[in-house]
Amino acid sequence: MTAVVGGAVAYFATGRVWESTTVERAAPLLPETVRTTGSDLVPWASAAALVGIAGGLALLATRGRGRFAVACLVALAGLGAAAGGVRGLVGDTTFGWPLLSVAGGALVLGAGVVALARGKRWAAMGARYDAPAARAEAHAATGPDAPPTALWDAMDQGDDPTR
Repeated sequence: MTAVVGGAVAYFATGRVWESTTVERAAPLLPETVRTTGSDLVPWASAAALVGIAGGLALLATRGRGRFAVACLVALAGLGAAAGGVRGLVGDTTFGWPLLSVAGGALVLGAGVVALARGKRWAAMGARYDAPAARAEAHAATGPDAPPTALWDAMDQGDDPTR
């Protein structure tokens, strides 16, 4: 959940105004203030923040190699969101919003690193809805040569013998 919170913070921060520039115009027109958001300045930072949010949720639903791949993606997304905030700190920008983007990106990066280090030991979602290989053996036991109670036993175990 740290990745989700960090990604949300970084995404929120990139939507705020990071730069304000006053543009002089010919008389009688008044000067115009151009406001640039973090998403306008570094569009990949807001995209990385969204990937961090989605990846944080995906960590809960994956296991094994899939969790490792998602953890790598989350760490890279956190690095991207933090780098976008650092880019925003350079130049004539406000200080607060880019710094908040860096903090959110750091949370996402930290969550990705923790998932890489400890993700193998985390609990995974159940295999109840896994279909192909594990269920093939159960369906083989309910074939035409199976005893009459085999269909009921399969249903008691959560298998659908009609598939």
